[in-house]
Amino acid sequence: MKRGTTGIKGILDYGIDLKLESEEEEIYYTSRMCEYFNEKSEFKAYLSGDRSFEVELDRMTPIMEVTIMSSMLTILPYSADIFEAFAVMLACIADKHQEIIAEFRGEEESIIQSLSEVNKIKNEEKTEQIEEEPSSDDDFEWI
Repeated sequence: MKRGTTGIKGILDYGIDLKLESEEEEIYYTSRMCEYFNEKSEFKAYLSGDRSFEVELDRMTPIMEVTIMSSMLTILPYSADIFEAFAVMLACIADKHQEIIAEFRGEEESIIQSLSEVNKIKNEEKTEQIEEEPSSDDDFEWI
């Protein structure tokens, strides 16, 4: 976010980077967040696309649309009064983010390391193994 832009306005303007690695992960995260709304709040949420869902107070009162695209969660408010729905969305991220990532990526991958970080570590380990190969006795023949 830009300096000086905080709170709901900052999130409305710039979104929240969830650090997701693929379109499939975004689809999964979207469906789990939609489920969270339906299970943990009085709001009704329904998928409106692969990576978006709408939140309603009731059938006649749409509140906002949540979209996850290129790892960025963005909100399109339909009403000026989105505070409660916004709070539920933040609670979902705070309570379930790591769990959702672990469900999708598997237990070996933690939220602390992205897929690119894991690949970098694996490459470094391979390099270390190559450097640590035992020297042969031929190296000492010149003595």
